[in-house]
This record gives sequence, C-alpha cells and structure tokens, in this order.
Amino acid sequence: MIRKFALPLLLAVAAIVGEAKALTLTVAPNESLTVAMSGAAATTNPTAYVQYDQNSASKSTHVQLNGATAVTLVTVPDGANLNAAKVNSLLINNNDTGAITLSLKHVVNSTNYTITSVSLAVGDTLQMDTSGLKVLDTNGQERIVNTVTAVQPFAVTATEWRRTDGVTLNTATASSTNHGLVYGTDGTNFPHLETIDSKAATTAVVSRCMFKLPSNYVAGSAITIRVRCGMKTTVADTSCLVALNVYSNAGTAQNGSADLNTTSATSCNSLTNADKDYVITPTGLVAGQDLHIKITQTVTDAATGTAVIGVINHVELRTTVSL
Repeated sequence: MIRKFALPLLLAVAAIVGEAKALTLTVAPNESLTVAMSGAAATTNPTAYVQYDQNSASKSTHVQLNGATAVTLVTVPDGANLNAAKVNSLLINNNDTGAITLSLKHVVNSTNYTITSVSLAVGDTLQMDTSGLKVLDTNGQERIVNTVTAVQPFAVTATEWRRTDGVTLNTATASSTNHGLVYGTDGTNFPHLETIDSKAATTAVVSRCMFKLPSNYVAGSAITIRVRCGMKTTVADTSCLVALNVYSNAGTAQNGSADLNTTSATSCNSLTNADKDYVITPTGLVAGQDLHIKITQTVTDAATGTAVIGVINHVELRTTVSL
C-alpha cells in the first residue's frame, strides 16, 4: 500500500484520491532522485529503470538497489552547464523472494522530500510516468493511492513584516535597525524590504513576523524558509549577510522554544538576487502552530561611494501538506 506521496514545487499533482494522478517531476541543478529499501533484500536486490530528458536529449539508466542504502537514480550537479532533467518514467519490479518496502525521495539542496513509501509484494511493480504513480500487481491490476501530500510554498509578503519591536509595521523609510517597506514604481518595482544606505558603516537591520503553520501541515515534516535577497545599487566592500531565527510556541507562551533554524547566516552581497534556503528543525511541530520568524540583514561596508543597500525581495515557507 502506498503510504505517502510528497514532492517539492516541481511536482504538479492534479487528481483526487482513487483517480489517476497526473504529475511531472523535474530534477533541477543541485538536486537528485534517490530510492532505498527498508532493509536488506531476502535474495535479490531489484533494479530501477529510469528514462528522462535533459539538454534536448533522451537518456535512460538502470540502477540496482542496495538494501537500506539510498542509490541515486537521477542527479544534476550544480554549475555543470546542465539543464534540469525531466523524469518521464520509472519502473521497479520486486523480483526478490519476499515483500519489500521502497522509499523514493527527491533531494533538494541536501533536504530529503519523500515522494512515496510503498510496499511491494513479490512480483509487484512500482510505475511512475506522466500519467501518475501506481503499483501494479502480477496480474497488471492497479492499486489505489490513498494518501496524497505535496510540498507547497506559503509566502510571507513584504507587508506582513514588522519592525525590531515586533509590534509596529515597517514604514516606507528604513533606519539603522529596521527595514523599510519600499513600493517603488508600479509596473517596474514590486513591494520589498530594504536596509538603510550602509555605505562606510555596519548596520544590522531586523524584521519580524508571526507565521501559523497551515491546518493541513503534515506534523513533523521538513520545513525550509527561502529568502530571495541581494543588493540594490552597489555591493558592500566587506559583506552583507542574512541570518534567520525561528521560534515556535511549543514552550510557555512567554518563553517559546529554542531557535529552530539550523542554517548559518548566508551572504547576499550580490547585485543578482538569489534564493537562500534555511532549514528549520520540525520535530514536534503540528498544524496550526505559531512560528516567530526574525530576519536580520547585516551590511558591513568601509567605502564612501554610492549607496550600499540590502534588499529582501521575497520570503516563503516550504513544507509538506495533505491535499
């Protein structure tokens, strides 16, 4: 029985329980598709057959499973001048002498997202293609997928962030401690957060918000907070770092939890805005739980030239929810 079906944004799911589940799976740079068994095979490790398109070419591979050790089916290295790989089909037949349990995972920036965890009787076949994900028995009869989940983004818009005190909304003008909420020109700029001009100075600018985990959040599922950030006019001659602190209300109302963020401050000292991912410890988190998110953008500059302004363009929380 298929117990779980979860994917990052690059998986599109369109169906209801008991019907065909159309999907596309794309493995982008710095991502991979892996599979592992729950334990050692009784006699024979099954073989996985994968067909995918990449760089305008059709490619195929077959990989023998290795018990509980994850094996890579498709991988796209970062910075290797490779386009994303579109996975068209996957077949794994249980030719072992006993039942097996497979875990198929999409690895994104070293974070594992479970696509499916499925038990195969002897002779069963796990099949994934553009028409869906299914298990066929020895008679070719399809099993029903009865639990569907997916990883989805939940945006924290620029207007939701508050100043250092966590009470007052950001104003249009930044300060040495608070971001400014900048709208710019309609049709040219989109509302975003900016630091004060920090040329020839060091400033640590803060914004805070409260985020409620969605009602269909799958308890304990991986959480990533993605921050798209960079510099506006000129890079700092020393550094610009974005740090994140995340706390839940798992403790008392007054104290809350310890910091759940596990990712160190990350550089955004570039005129090309980029996504920075912060991994959040999800242990014990449940649907509806409040998270207190604090973002700190620290600009360190020693020059006296043009404006040195840090920018936060977009923030989203990505996690697994039930569909």
